Amino acid sequence: MKISTLLASPNDYLDKKITVAGTIIGVCQKRGCWMSLASDAKFEKLRLKVRDGDMVFPMTAKGRKALAT
Repeated sequence: MKISTLLASPNDYLDKKITVAGTIIGVCQKRGCWMSLASDAKFEKLRLKVRDGDMVFPMTAKGRKALAT
């Protein structure tokens, strides 16, 4: 799913399993506990945060493509 579609009507996707795709534009440089994905639309992004220790995003992932479910 495009990030712009999700952000246009987020309530439509509450309690639903979705997968978004985007280019990684930022990653937490302390613990790898979040990453930001660029949207397909200008000036939009999506930040994914996990509980510390549950999962670690690679700190070197900036610039790579990602899928998140």
